[in-house]
Amino acid sequence: MTGPTAGPIEVPEPLESLHHEVELAVVISQRARDVPEASAMDFVGGYALALDMSSNDLQSASKIPKSAINNPYDLELWRKVDDELRQKGLTSDMIFKIPFLISYISSIMTLMEGDVILTGTPPEGVGPVRVGQKIKASITDLIDVEFDVQRRICPTGRKRGFRPAPLVAKL
Repeated sequence: MTGPTAGPIEVPEPLESLHHEVELAVVISQRARDVPEASAMDFVGGYALALDMSSNDLQSASKIPKSAINNPYDLELWRKVDDELRQKGLTSDMIFKIPFLISYISSIMTLMEGDVILTGTPPEGVGPVRVGQKIKASITDLIDVEFDVQRRICPTGRKRGFRPAPLVAKL
């Protein structure tokens, strides 16, 4: 399965790079609150190949129907940068299994249809990606996605400085 045409990843000025990880994402199919682990998989609507980008937590996901994956713990995920393998791992090595994640998260907040849970990533290969590079990510034999990393150009042509969001507190 080839994923949708992926648009470019834009690195906002003045950043020089973003960090990236490939992960299995779980898509919630219905409202879920206080879900016991034993029935948590009933709330899975599908899975996605997710490329977790951080600096501003940019993420991209390509949805895969639940029926296309018989066993979410029997998948290989990998990511390459400029055709160099940077990350490769098996979902069988996940520290927290999907039922636990759904049960735990739904005990804190209500999960709604379409919510996405990123399941984590092996720590090897996490690092920066720079303007001009190409990222390829895959769930082996299911989906492949490619992204070009580009510099974001402000519409006005002005350079914009990075400013964190202001903190607002109610007293």
